[in-house]
Amino acid sequence: MLPSPNGSLAPAQGPDPSQPPLDASEQPWTVLCVDDEPGILSALKRVLRAEDCKVLQATGGTEALQLMETHAVDVVVSDMRMPGMDGAAFLGHVRVRWPETARILLTGYADMKPTSRPSTMGRFTGTSTSPGTKPSYA
Repeated sequence: MLPSPNGSLAPAQGPDPSQPPLDASEQPWTVLCVDDEPGILSALKRVLRAEDCKVLQATGGTEALQLMETHAVDVVVSDMRMPGMDGAAFLGHVRVRWPETARILLTGYADMKPTSRPSTMGRFTGTSTSPGTKPSYA
């Protein structure tokens, strides 16, 4: 939380408001990648490099939530299975606190039951178990 001009605390809004706004075509969108495996984070960053977006990285849900407090994030890509807070729980927090942020859940497991907890994650439209498979839609 950051102090607002009237002295109360308000959530961080991302870019410095004292700077002149960028033209909409110049504003990069921000993707937050969350995974406990450094190799996966590196691969995601490499893939997103061509998309002209800002990439933030976190190794777990708690760290990712802290980043979201201070950075405006447009899209979150999270692994399902991580120590501590799993991806579904993390994306549930994101849904409640930042409902306008798009949420993508990655999993390398074929069993989709743990990943489709609507009460935890909120509505989602597709999942994919690996980069080479077609997504299934719920």
